[in-house]
Amino acid sequence: MTATDHARELLQIAAAAADSKQAEDLVALDVSGPLPLTDIFLLATGRNERNVVSIASEIEDKLIEHGVKPLRREGRAEGRWILLDFGDLVVHV
Repeated sequence: MTATDHARELLQIAAAAADSKQAEDLVALDVSGPLPLTDIFLLATGRNERNVVSIASEIEDKLIEHGVKPLRREGRAEGRWILLDFGDLVVHV
């Protein structure tokens, strides 16, 4: 099984947003086969807590502009690791 077209579109938007905020080590994993909960994980690394928050905020803002709101957010208060769940796409920064 492979990720849906919608999930791949979300991935492109999120990856471009992360890259615009100098995210490092971007990795996309198609997990649609082994995990029924989501299609794609996007992993991104920030250089520091401020950068992590900036990357996550930009991803969220760009996906909201495209009509996709996060279903769940975790870790924003700490800024060391942030998870954004958009259903078909889950982002780990």
